[in-house]
Amino acid sequence: ANLDEGLYFFTRDDSPKVQEILENPEVNLSFANPKAHNYVSLSGIAEVSQDWAKMATLWSPLYKAWFPEGLDNPHLCL
Repeated sequence: ANLDEGLYFFTRDDSPKVQEILENPEVNLSFANPKAHNYVSLSGIAEVSQDWAKMATLWSPLYKAWFPEGLDNPHLCL
């Protein structure tokens, strides 16, 4: 991933997480694999986006498990 561009996660614009981001956009993403002694922690500023072109670029059919309407979901956002 190109971290200069950012990390993207699909969600719904009516989810509690979106409201949390709107109230306080400071975020942290952590990953740990203790068995391999791998750890990473990233912090930054989150923003909510409904950039349909970006969503189309990032979309994978696997995401239909969480978003059955796919890119036609009017509440879909990044």
